[in-house]
Amino acid sequence: MARPVQPAQPGVAPLSAASRLVLAQAIAPSTRRTYAAPLRSYADFCTARGHSGDASFISTTLAGDWLATLAVAGRHTASTLKLYRSALSTAWEESGAMGPNPLQSALIERHLRGADRLLHAQDAAARERRAQTFELTPRVLGSLQHIADRAICAAMEIDDPLPLLCWAAACFGVFGLLRPSEFLAQGYQRFSSNLHGSSVRFYVTPETDATMDLLPRGVSIAALPIPDRFDISLGASKADQSARNAPCIIAAPICVRAVWQWAHARRDRGHHPHEPLFVRPDGQALSRPQLLQQLTIWLTPLLGAAPKLTGKAFRRGGASGMLAGGASVPAIMQAGRWKSAAMVGVYSSAESQRVRAAMESRALDPSRGMAAAATTR
Repeated sequence: MARPVQPAQPGVAPLSAASRLVLAQAIAPSTRRTYAAPLRSYADFCTARGHSGDASFISTTLAGDWLATLAVAGRHTASTLKLYRSALSTAWEESGAMGPNPLQSALIERHLRGADRLLHAQDAAARERRAQTFELTPRVLGSLQHIADRAICAAMEIDDPLPLLCWAAACFGVFGLLRPSEFLAQGYQRFSSNLHGSSVRFYVTPETDATMDLLPRGVSIAALPIPDRFDISLGASKADQSARNAPCIIAAPICVRAVWQWAHARRDRGHHPHEPLFVRPDGQALSRPQLLQQLTIWLTPLLGAAPKLTGKAFRRGGASGMLAGGASVPAIMQAGRWKSAAMVGVYSSAESQRVRAAMESRALDPSRGMAAAATTR
């Protein structure tokens, strides 16, 4: 009889190669990269104090001292320290250590609450920086419609589909509340550019699930009405690595028209349905920097200055537009594929939250109900 494998350390369960392989898939690669910096910080902290930086030796007091030291140094926000706690918690869980997770203790929670108060100024500054980033809301896209119309004409009449490509991709990202890695090329992302031409299906009318094929070559896309809507099969993504995402439905006419026209331009340039959906004239998939650069060019004359655009401009803009338009929080959570209602607040702008608060406050006016009752008499 084979002897059982003994733990390398007391209180540590040995992990098999299969177990380590499976655990490695439990977190998205981008999250692993994010966790790398806090884990290095913790290891350096332990080394400087003569402790082992091995994750299986993590204790509540040592982890609390590390977080407190970072808080007192004041170089991180309180939300960053919460992310650091998550990194250390994951490392401990994957080390095979047994017993209660030291990062989930009441003492650690108290450290984080104290950091919240201590780092109030840093958090306020971070919120201000976030507020300065520009959001591509549906309203902003509407203000660019005249530019888009010229871009569409140019793309259809001359051999340069790049303006239409960027316009369709921007609408796609905003109205789909998408991460850049879900619809654009990002070389370091495992799930980059999963979308291809056949990932999008157009539907004829609101009353039917009958799909609508692209028009024959040579037929003007202005000859027939645009489809009622389309849906997107996202496939594997950062939030759903098993590709169980429900189809994302988009029916906003501005987006349906843009993607419908791009689908024809893409087809007419000879691109295969299984090539990336947003493919540049040189055959390469459109990247996030390229799209943000084109949007900056379009927006600068409109705003009088170059906006600060980040990859979250699409997802945040879509959430803000839905909130300002009166959509319910559960509906926004479903559209953004968020499991927590708190994420709606994180991704929606302060302006959209003010608009929503004003809308809900007006709904409390008793005179509205009295007027409606008087009308029905």
